[in-house]
Amino acid sequence: MRKKAKWGLFVALLLVILTQAVSEVYAASYDVISGQKPIHASGKVEQQTRNDGIWNEIYATSANARYQGSMKNYQGKTLQLIKEATTVKAKWYYVKDGNKSLGWVDARAFTNVLFYDAITGEKNVALKGIVEQQSRNDGIWNEIYMTSLTARYQGSMKNYQGQTLSIVREAKTIRATWYYVKKGSTTIGWVDARAFKNVQQSYDQIVNQHLIYKQGVVNQTSRNDGIWNEIYMTTAKSVYQGSMKTYQGKTLRLVQEAKTARATWYYVKQGDRDIGWVDARAFTSVIDDYVSHMPLAKKTTQIVTTVANGSKATIAYWQKSGDTWYRKFSTSGFVGSEGVGAADEYHSRTPRGAYTLGFAFGTSNPGTKVSYRQITSRSYWISNTSDSQYNTWQERNASSSKDEHLIDYPTQYKYAMVINYNTAERVPGKGSGFFLHCSNGQPTAGCVSIPEAQMKQLMQQLSNGAYIVNTTNSAELLKY
Repeated sequence: MRKKAKWGLFVALLLVILTQAVSEVYAASYDVISGQKPIHASGKVEQQTRNDGIWNEIYATSANARYQGSMKNYQGKTLQLIKEATTVKAKWYYVKDGNKSLGWVDARAFTNVLFYDAITGEKNVALKGIVEQQSRNDGIWNEIYMTSLTARYQGSMKNYQGQTLSIVREAKTIRATWYYVKKGSTTIGWVDARAFKNVQQSYDQIVNQHLIYKQGVVNQTSRNDGIWNEIYMTTAKSVYQGSMKTYQGKTLRLVQEAKTARATWYYVKQGDRDIGWVDARAFTSVIDDYVSHMPLAKKTTQIVTTVANGSKATIAYWQKSGDTWYRKFSTSGFVGSEGVGAADEYHSRTPRGAYTLGFAFGTSNPGTKVSYRQITSRSYWISNTSDSQYNTWQERNASSSKDEHLIDYPTQYKYAMVINYNTAERVPGKGSGFFLHCSNGQPTAGCVSIPEAQMKQLMQQLSNGAYIVNTTNSAELLKY
């Protein structure tokens, strides 16, 4: 029994030693990778006498190396080579086909391997130069020559001999300095800088810079516009401040406009905070915005604007959220048949100026945030200048013929709000009964009328402290 036990122990130890030896030999069988580095090259696949494999990791360097397919599938194609590595067995390239990564491939799978130049120091410039091709014949390229598999010859600079062209970008390679060139607004392409003489600074000229009162919604879905402290390419002091993608979808104030040969530009603010100069194409839904510039904009968060042309008017509802004013709607409506101006009891004129909106009333309450009064058969608005209750709502069994029996106007007064003109001092003859109400399609006696759907929206959304401002042009809003 003792001899059998010793023999069993000997066999177990021998198995451990053999297993370890086999593992060490197996581990030692993997190739060692040396000199792996990024490269910028391309090569044409040549598999007529070969059948090279594609590997997720370099062949025979790891237990994780897996065969991905054959390079015969790419016979004759020119592919990108983005990494190079060496093992004792071979040189290897990491290969891409366009944006698709393929894997590691033996370098012998390729012919016509081209190593591309690296681009350094690419930047925007504002230069102009005269084309000089009497002793040269420089090519035009869609991308800088010998920097990319997709660089293509576009034509000869001899076609522009003696012309002055704009240079908008500059880049360097080990081979040369390169200019990106335009003729007016037409793009030409990348050209060796030695194609030019008398190269000098050429900034865009600013024309027609002026104040504006607008707002716009940032749209960077297919753009990436820059923000500049001064208009791009108009001065050496113009410095990039960031990307408009940061403001995607936001409504911003546009407070200045300027034009250059390159674009139209807006000076942009978010509330009262300066952002900078931005290409106008960064925006959609650009509309007039005098409201955010009004002194009244610091006192309230809701303003109804009336801009009249005779008895017709454009009425808009503006609401402030955060530090931005948003136009909630703009609609056509009516004012007094004599327009907007100095109001009194004897003219059908809507009072010019800014007034708070008072209580709501009507034949139907859509759910108001302000005080509401229901019209009854006894509801009168007093316009008789001899009545001590002049310019107030009264419930009476009967009243003067000069007073307005509210229930007689079910269309106009389905939804309505009081315009607080002459409601505090109530000076007889100065004017009475000025309301914001539903339109019947005709000029009013001095009220402001809008379509029923928009009036209902106001009734539901306006709060205490809202204003209406009545003017005859948009710029006049800035006075209030």
